[in-house]
Amino acid sequence: MHVIVDGYNVMHALPVGQEWPGRSFKERRNVFLDRLNAYTGERAHRVTVVFDGAKGGDEMGGSETHGGIQVLYTARGIEADQVIRELVERASPPGEILLVSSDKSVSGYVRSLGASTARADELVRRLQPVSPPGRSVAEDFETQVKGCIQNPRRSRLAKPHPKERLQLW
Repeated sequence: MHVIVDGYNVMHALPVGQEWPGRSFKERRNVFLDRLNAYTGERAHRVTVVFDGAKGGDEMGGSETHGGIQVLYTARGIEADQVIRELVERASPPGEILLVSSDKSVSGYVRSLGASTARADELVRRLQPVSPPGRSVAEDFETQVKGCIQNPRRSRLAKPHPKERLQLW
């Protein structure tokens, strides 16, 4: 399965008043990518995160690998939604794609091509550690990641794949 993540859409899906740890926006983006990499690291899925360069960013865009994740930065003036649509259009078969985004326009479009979708807040909940009293954030995050890897479950919004072979959740 190829999991495509609408990067800033997911990053901005945190509850009101919260933000990713880090002093600069780049540090917060890297924390998000670190947590996503830890969460998806032991799955056999290909993961691509697309960040929007429409309102800034490099003139040419760019790409990098962050752990096992492919990260795409769109060129200035190009929206992430456009790149996501193109990735799904070129996919063979689109039914092997799970898009994580709360953007109704791009989600509806990729579903019309046969891809599955999940809301951004569903992924954020899996990436945000919640520490009970007496436990560190790191210990809790490790427990969450191990639990999700050992007991994956499918997003309640994602269309089930006919063969139910691969699951992100």
